[in-house]
Amino acid sequence: MSEPPSGLQEIAATFALPPLERYSYLVHRIAGSEQAWGLRSDAGWMLVGDGVGSGTGAGDDAFCLWPHPAFAQACIAAGRDGCFPEPIALQELLEELLPALAEDAIRLAVFPAPAGEVAVVDARDFRQHLEAELRRHREGEA
Repeated sequence: MSEPPSGLQEIAATFALPPLERYSYLVHRIAGSEQAWGLRSDAGWMLVGDGVGSGTGAGDDAFCLWPHPAFAQACIAAGRDGCFPEPIALQELLEELLPALAEDAIRLAVFPAPAGEVAVVDARDFRQHLEAELRRHREGEA
Protein backbone atom coordinates (compact mmCIF):
# COMPACT_ATOMS: atom_id res chain seq x y z
CA MET A 1 0.00 0.00 0.00
CA SER A 2 1.17 3.51 -0.68
CA GLU A 3 2.61 5.55 2.17
CA PRO A 4 -0.19 7.53 3.83
CA PRO A 5 -0.25 11.30 3.92
CA SER A 6 0.99 12.44 7.33
CA GLY A 7 -2.23 14.18 8.23
CA LEU A 8 -5.06 16.48 7.31
CA GLN A 9 -2.68 19.39 6.76
CA GLU A 10 -0.71 17.42 4.16
CA ILE A 11 -3.93 16.35 2.43
CA ALA A 12 -5.21 19.94 2.35
CA ALA A 13 -1.84 21.29 1.16
CA THR A 14 -1.66 18.70 -1.63
CA PHE A 15 -5.22 19.44 -2.79
CA ALA A 16 -4.29 23.15 -2.82
CA LEU A 17 -1.61 22.53 -5.48
CA PRO A 18 -2.52 23.52 -9.04
CA PRO A 19 -3.90 20.62 -11.12
CA LEU A 20 -0.70 20.13 -13.15
CA GLU A 21 1.41 19.90 -9.98
CA ARG A 22 -1.01 17.31 -8.59
CA TYR A 23 -0.64 15.46 -11.91
CA SER A 24 3.14 15.25 -11.45
CA TYR A 25 2.70 14.26 -7.81
CA LEU A 26 0.31 11.46 -8.81
CA VAL A 27 2.60 10.06 -11.51
CA HIS A 28 5.54 10.10 -9.08
CA ARG A 29 3.58 8.45 -6.26
CA ILE A 30 2.10 5.74 -8.49
CA ALA A 31 5.58 4.92 -9.82
CA GLY A 32 6.89 4.68 -6.26
CA SER A 33 4.04 2.73 -4.68
CA GLU A 34 3.05 0.77 -7.81
CA GLN A 35 -0.58 1.44 -6.97
CA ALA A 36 -3.29 3.98 -7.79
CA TRP A 37 -6.75 4.50 -6.32
CA GLY A 38 -10.16 5.06 -7.88
CA LEU A 39 -13.68 5.31 -6.50
CA ARG A 40 -16.14 2.44 -6.89
CA SER A 41 -19.71 1.73 -5.97
CA ASP A 42 -21.88 -1.34 -6.39
CA ALA A 43 -22.61 -0.02 -9.91
CA GLY A 44 -18.91 0.07 -10.89
CA TRP A 45 -16.17 2.66 -11.20
CA MET A 46 -17.10 6.29 -10.69
CA LEU A 47 -16.76 8.55 -13.72
CA VAL A 48 -17.10 12.30 -13.63
CA GLY A 49 -18.20 14.73 -16.33
CA ASP A 50 -15.29 17.00 -17.09
CA GLY A 51 -17.38 19.76 -18.65
CA VAL A 52 -14.96 19.98 -21.57
CA GLY A 53 -16.18 17.47 -24.13
CA SER A 54 -14.33 16.51 -27.26
CA GLY A 55 -16.92 17.59 -29.77
CA THR A 56 -17.21 13.98 -30.95
CA GLY A 57 -19.74 12.81 -28.40
CA ALA A 58 -17.01 10.86 -26.64
CA GLY A 59 -14.72 12.06 -23.91
CA ASP A 60 -17.28 13.85 -21.78
CA ASP A 61 -16.68 11.42 -18.91
CA ALA A 62 -13.40 10.90 -17.12
CA PHE A 63 -12.08 8.14 -14.86
CA CYS A 64 -10.65 9.52 -11.59
CA LEU A 65 -7.26 8.49 -10.18
CA TRP A 66 -5.66 9.37 -6.85
CA PRO A 67 -2.32 8.41 -5.25
CA HIS A 68 -3.77 7.29 -1.90
CA PRO A 69 -7.20 6.29 -0.56
CA ALA A 70 -7.31 9.29 1.80
CA PHE A 71 -7.41 11.64 -1.21
CA ALA A 72 -10.10 9.57 -2.95
CA GLN A 73 -12.17 9.41 0.25
CA ALA A 74 -12.03 13.21 0.58
CA CYS A 75 -13.61 13.54 -2.89
CA ILE A 76 -16.71 11.45 -2.26
CA ALA A 77 -19.44 13.98 -2.98
CA ALA A 78 -22.80 14.27 -1.29
CA GLY A 79 -25.22 11.83 -2.84
CA ARG A 80 -22.45 9.32 -3.55
CA ASP A 81 -22.59 7.63 -0.19
CA GLY A 82 -22.12 4.19 -1.75
CA CYS A 83 -18.68 5.04 -3.18
CA PHE A 84 -15.49 3.72 -1.64
CA PRO A 85 -11.77 3.91 -2.52
CA GLU A 86 -10.54 0.89 -4.49
CA PRO A 87 -6.87 0.09 -5.17
CA ILE A 88 -5.61 -0.41 -8.71
CA ALA A 89 -2.34 -2.33 -8.99
CA LEU A 90 0.26 -0.88 -11.35
CA GLN A 91 0.17 -3.91 -13.66
CA GLU A 92 -3.63 -3.74 -13.90
CA LEU A 93 -3.45 0.01 -14.55
CA LEU A 94 -0.90 -0.32 -17.37
CA GLU A 95 -2.09 -3.54 -19.00
CA GLU A 96 -5.86 -3.41 -18.57
CA LEU A 97 -7.37 -0.15 -17.37
CA LEU A 98 -5.50 2.45 -19.43
CA PRO A 99 -5.85 0.51 -22.72
CA ALA A 100 -9.58 -0.03 -22.04
CA LEU A 101 -10.12 3.66 -21.28
CA ALA A 102 -8.25 4.67 -24.45
CA GLU A 103 -10.30 2.24 -26.53
CA ASP A 104 -13.55 3.63 -25.08
CA ALA A 105 -12.39 7.28 -25.48
CA ILE A 106 -12.64 7.86 -21.73
CA ARG A 107 -10.04 10.26 -20.42
CA LEU A 108 -8.47 10.47 -16.97
CA ALA A 109 -9.39 13.01 -14.32
CA VAL A 110 -5.99 13.05 -12.65
CA PHE A 111 -6.05 13.63 -8.89
CA PRO A 112 -9.30 15.61 -8.65
CA ALA A 113 -9.69 17.93 -5.68
CA PRO A 114 -12.91 18.26 -3.66
CA ALA A 115 -13.33 21.77 -5.12
CA GLY A 116 -13.49 20.21 -8.58
CA GLU A 117 -10.20 21.42 -10.08
CA VAL A 118 -8.59 18.67 -12.12
CA ALA A 119 -6.26 18.00 -15.04
CA VAL A 120 -8.03 15.86 -17.66
CA VAL A 121 -5.72 13.87 -19.94
CA ASP A 122 -5.85 11.15 -22.56
CA ALA A 123 -5.16 7.67 -21.13
CA ARG A 124 -2.41 7.10 -23.73
CA ASP A 125 -0.58 10.29 -22.70
CA PHE A 126 -0.87 9.39 -19.03
CA ARG A 127 0.53 5.92 -19.72
CA GLN A 128 3.55 7.43 -21.51
CA HIS A 129 4.24 9.79 -18.60
CA LEU A 130 3.85 6.99 -16.04
CA GLU A 131 6.13 4.65 -17.98
CA ALA A 132 8.80 7.38 -18.21
CA GLU A 133 8.56 7.93 -14.44
CA LEU A 134 8.78 4.17 -13.84
CA ARG A 135 12.01 4.05 -15.88
CA ARG A 136 13.45 6.89 -13.75
CA HIS A 137 12.46 5.04 -10.56
CA ARG A 138 14.01 1.81 -11.74
CA GLU A 139 17.21 3.61 -12.73
CA GLY A 140 17.36 5.26 -9.30
CA GLU A 141 16.79 8.82 -10.51
CA ALA A 142 13.57 9.47 -8.61
